[in-house]
Amino acid sequence: MKRIDQTVIGPKGNCFSACLAMMLGLDIREVPNFCDAQGFDEDPGPAFMRYAHAWLAGKGWGHITLDAPNMVFKRHHSRGYVIASGMTKRGFLHSVIYKDGELWHDPHPDHSGIDAVLEVDLIFPLNPSKFPALIEEVEKLRGENAVLKSKLNSPEILDFVSAIQREAAHQRERWGTQNDKGKSPEDWMWLIAYLSTKATQAARYKDTEKYLHHIITTAAACLNWHANAIGANTEMKPGAPEPATGEKGKEG
Repeated sequence: MKRIDQTVIGPKGNCFSACLAMMLGLDIREVPNFCDAQGFDEDPGPAFMRYAHAWLAGKGWGHITLDAPNMVFKRHHSRGYVIASGMTKRGFLHSVIYKDGELWHDPHPDHSGIDAVLEVDLIFPLNPSKFPALIEEVEKLRGENAVLKSKLNSPEILDFVSAIQREAAHQRERWGTQNDKGKSPEDWMWLIAYLSTKATQAARYKDTEKYLHHIITTAAACLNWHANAIGANTEMKPGAPEPATGEKGKEG
């Protein structure tokens, strides 16, 4: 997308026109200044938007303005290009282009941006079928999605993931403890090394059942390490002593 500067400055500047030109791939001379709308001086906001909506509809585009305080914008409207509006240090409501939640281009000559995002303007095709490239891209993404779903839903993947989850729960039951021993990253590293070594030894002796089992136990330990690291589940302490026979957590 090409950066374009506005050609009219001041209270009736054409910053919004420059933003539309960038979004739609037009020359700014092809986009009217919506501040020239009939009735703008008496009721600027509605007059401006009526003119903008009518012009965009004539080009096959729809337009919606969303209230988007800065915090909300960052959280929910931060992907891709959008027209964002807010107050400037010059004291005017101003429109700029944001990309992925950050200022991408301010069409004003000083390029200083806006103080905070107050509104977001979204542009969408009224008849998507008139945009074959868009339809082609959507169909391509649908095809890729179908392939990924088929791969993820294969019996091998599902069985592996299910087995890891069961083993991870078993490990937490076996190694769960209320004391603080065994919480260091080094303990996790040694546990992973120990389990993966058992897998390689089983493979060396051609014990397929134990080989596959220890691959699962290694992966499950990684899952528990990750859960411990993010604080989601800190029950498993790999450096703690094994529970005595008859205690809760005994291996069955």
